[in-house]
Amino acid sequence: MDETNPSGLFLVTSGSKGDRLLFRYPFDCEGSKETNFKNNKRSPYALLNDQKDDFCIPKEDYSEPADCSLQRFDDKVLSNLFAVRPELCGQKFELKIENVRFIGHPTHLPHVSNREQSTITMFNVIFALRADASHSIVDCYHDLSHRLSVAIKHEECRCSYLTSQVKLMQNAHDDIASLPEDNQESPFNLILSRSELANHLKTSFECLKDSGTVHLKINGWIELSFCLPNKVHRLQDERLLVEPECIKACLKDLKPYHGVLLLTDAAELLSSLPEDSNPALIRLISVSSPLKNLQQLAADADIILPHVFQLVSHLLYWGKATIIYPLCDSNVYVISPYAPTYIHSSLEAKFAERFPNVPLLVMLSQFSLPVSLSSLDSPMNSSYQQAQRVQMIIWMLQHRLLTQLHTYVYLMPPERSSSSLRNEEFPEDSIQTRKTAGSSEMGS
Repeated sequence: MDETNPSGLFLVTSGSKGDRLLFRYPFDCEGSKETNFKNNKRSPYALLNDQKDDFCIPKEDYSEPADCSLQRFDDKVLSNLFAVRPELCGQKFELKIENVRFIGHPTHLPHVSNREQSTITMFNVIFALRADASHSIVDCYHDLSHRLSVAIKHEECRCSYLTSQVKLMQNAHDDIASLPEDNQESPFNLILSRSELANHLKTSFECLKDSGTVHLKINGWIELSFCLPNKVHRLQDERLLVEPECIKACLKDLKPYHGVLLLTDAAELLSSLPEDSNPALIRLISVSSPLKNLQQLAADADIILPHVFQLVSHLLYWGKATIIYPLCDSNVYVISPYAPTYIHSSLEAKFAERFPNVPLLVMLSQFSLPVSLSSLDSPMNSSYQQAQRVQMIIWMLQHRLLTQLHTYVYLMPPERSSSSLRNEEFPEDSIQTRKTAGSSEMGS
């Protein structure tokens, strides 16, 4: 299992009526385990014989599925572990049990005059991860748990949102408990059909596994957005092992002559932004072009340059853009060593949808050797053909099919004392020019 994916999600409350695990997801494995256990349980009225094999319980009957490592944790045990004391609320909660690490942010609910009469004094949203997950991933999940707790606490103080949702979950547990013993329906499945908060938690769990980004609107009022950069950048390229600290370190080297390349269509990106997005971010995306540097974008969007750096950093963190050198005739590109050059690749079909008249492999063959953009232009090409060629290059850069080459000049003085060189000239080989290949994707 990918270390960026959560193994489970839990909601625990504590109050005058005790501790209780109200919701957990996923829960299908747990129900199947209980069903198998009851089906395999020996009847107390069964006749025994002298064959020793009848007393042996095969290990595979109680083996744990590889994709459900949380089966062995009972709800009551988890509720006792996650319902911490009041003095431990408001800070990071981390617990490691064997190969599972639990991350949360327990939150204390103060008494508010306009709050509905409630017995809940504390709640905790817990994520289960692999025990060997990196510190950056653990910190990101703690940040998400903290954000969820802040949003839920705000709505609880405003309109007793958590109290109403807890009542729905408790009623579902009571309804399932009142059913006959042979009924194996999970109370958590019934909770999903009744509770909005449970569906929010389920959505966040599934979005983290699918895309690494979460967009919620708690109680239709509080916008919540979250990004797990380790997951987002790995989905774009499996070779990338991007840590948030690496992104922040690279952003310190941003210069006004750098450019930004959106990895998605600008219109699609604008439509995906939340309602309360920064207007400056919208203006920057609207005027963004890989032909302009950040200084030009700042002037076109009417934004100061330091603010442009912050907005570009935000886009890079969310995996929506990458840093490049603006496209110009002197830029030299070569095909990436990781580009899929085999026939009938998935990128070839995407390229054909965008540019139906030119095969992708034919276009890539022009970059088999390092070539500048000016050498690809022909005086016989029309302005439309030149513009289409630029769009093709932009598309290949977005999909990391091309790598930009840079030329660096190094001054290497000879190893002599400065006094002996005062009346001498530098030898001709003291200045050397060397070409090195460097990726234009600084943020990746």
